[in-house]
Amino acid sequence: MCGIVGFLGLQGRAVDTRAVEAMSKALIHRGPDDSGTHFAEWVGFGFRRLAIQDLSQAGHQPMKTGEPSVTIVFNGEIYNFVELREDLTRLGYIFSSGSDTEVLLKAYHKWGTKVLPRLNGMFAFAIHDQRTGTVFCARDRFGIKPLFLYRSQDVLLFASEIKAIRGSGVYEGDNVDWGVAARYLVRGRADEGERTFFDGIVNLSPGTAFEINAAGEKREWRYWELAPDGDTTDPDAPEKFAELFEESVRLRMRSDVPVGVCLSGGMDSTSIVCSMARFIERRGMDPENPLVAFSHNPARFDESRYLDGTFEQTGARQVPLHFDPENLWDLIPRVLKFHDEPFHSLTAVVSFELMKLAHDHGTPVLLNGQGADEVLGGYQNYFHPQWFSLLRRLKLSSLFKDVREFSRAHHFRQKDLWSKLIRQLASHVLSQVPGHGAFRKFRKGEPKSPDWFDPGFASQEHALPHEKNINLNETLKGAVEHYPLPLYLRTEDRNAMAHSIETRLPFLDHRLVAYAFSLAGTHKVSGKWNKNILRQAMKRRIPESVRTRVDKMGFPVSQDDWVVGVLYEPICDLLSSQKTRERGIYSVPEVLQSLERAKANRVLPGRVGNTGNWALSLKIVRIVQFEMWADGLAGNLKF
Repeated sequence: MCGIVGFLGLQGRAVDTRAVEAMSKALIHRGPDDSGTHFAEWVGFGFRRLAIQDLSQAGHQPMKTGEPSVTIVFNGEIYNFVELREDLTRLGYIFSSGSDTEVLLKAYHKWGTKVLPRLNGMFAFAIHDQRTGTVFCARDRFGIKPLFLYRSQDVLLFASEIKAIRGSGVYEGDNVDWGVAARYLVRGRADEGERTFFDGIVNLSPGTAFEINAAGEKREWRYWELAPDGDTTDPDAPEKFAELFEESVRLRMRSDVPVGVCLSGGMDSTSIVCSMARFIERRGMDPENPLVAFSHNPARFDESRYLDGTFEQTGARQVPLHFDPENLWDLIPRVLKFHDEPFHSLTAVVSFELMKLAHDHGTPVLLNGQGADEVLGGYQNYFHPQWFSLLRRLKLSSLFKDVREFSRAHHFRQKDLWSKLIRQLASHVLSQVPGHGAFRKFRKGEPKSPDWFDPGFASQEHALPHEKNINLNETLKGAVEHYPLPLYLRTEDRNAMAHSIETRLPFLDHRLVAYAFSLAGTHKVSGKWNKNILRQAMKRRIPESVRTRVDKMGFPVSQDDWVVGVLYEPICDLLSSQKTRERGIYSVPEVLQSLERAKANRVLPGRVGNTGNWALSLKIVRIVQFEMWADGLAGNLKF
């Protein structure tokens, strides 16, 4: 896990070595163990290393092979590098290190851009191929590892984080992309596409690669994409899924440094830690160095009854995070500094501290459960697309059974569920009528622009095509590719790398994800159960108390309490400031009135079952973040 930067001079522009060195310096937190540069004609690479595989100097980057040379800078892990190295050895390649970087470099030397389908990993890399006079860049299938781009007429910059591009001395201005800002503040959406909060700085899309030459001629393509139309029903699916999952965990435990796990009382992380424990037991467990599990288990969201069974089964040692909300106000700008952009909620601040805890305990690699909810249908809102699919296919007996079981287990009134389903059907039918979109804007009951925001600002927010999905697999595809997974992956990467921690995500092995998407919706959502196939696959593999729980907490924090408690006064001061009022975005009196009513009535007692109140705290926290972010960018920033 590392940080990479690049300066590509186009149309005759020479490499700016000082820009590369400044960009690399900005990413020292991503790679404190080593650094290096590569300069050749129009190409400049910079690298910061966090040593995970082959801790010796043999893993130094930039790394070269061949003559004319092929040079790589690489951020991430190639989990199947052992198998690839065996293939390449049979083809006559000789290796001088135990690093996955050397394997990737020589795999490209052999197979060129066609190497991408062979890779199982998380990665963002750039290769200067002096044989072809091109630079080749690629990002992993799900965008676990970041790669940002900025292009002007005669230069292309790339970097693992935005701050490196901003600090290059080449990026012109810090102009805000107000469309992205509006979508974030009004709807709470971010990281949905290529655009960032900074105008002109974009993400390379997940599963995408490009080649570029010195003339600036660029060819970009998608090398992998999810197929959402799977409808396979397989009685052996749970066992096949379990085999793929166990293999994914095994590969992600390859490391020359200690590997730990982030653990909650939920099924995802429990499945991971139990699989890790089985692998360690087969390999020969060291009783003096047990598996270490880092957890956050606040009293308000106590999951100890689930955690206890997992610790008993695995023998893992718990390292709990004791989070002090008194530090929140100072932590928010610190986390923003590492993210470069506003994040989704104060959950990100708590997970930032969890990564610091892992760093302080000398565990530089963690396995985590990100991606399971989006791939397997882990949230309650995924039940509705499945029911709608059953309704459209007239599978009414299955539909009635599923709605009945869900309402009983999750304490919803059936009539409310049916009412929502009927409205969804009516909306879908009307959407097929020409002109319905224009009519819909003016019909009674259509949500108005939020009262908190200037109408001109709010009007820049618009629905994206993936939000209209109604089939479960299509909905999950949107969740994986657009929202919310990309935002969660950004949180995972920046929080971990802020503390020089590498996180690995077994549920995002591309083989596992492709298999899950090949299956019918009933394998994911059925009756009262979400993530149905994982529950079946984990029979006799994890504690039954976890496998059969129907409630879901995720990574809960007391954000709603904090907003009307420890954060109340500083939030009011920030909202009342001259800078906030002159920003030209908000109706500050409306925001303050909502906050004051919440404080007076204490209407934010809990997250579970009280989503409207949680939503209020989310909106306020987004404004707080945006103001802190904008103030750091330019205090006089105005819409």
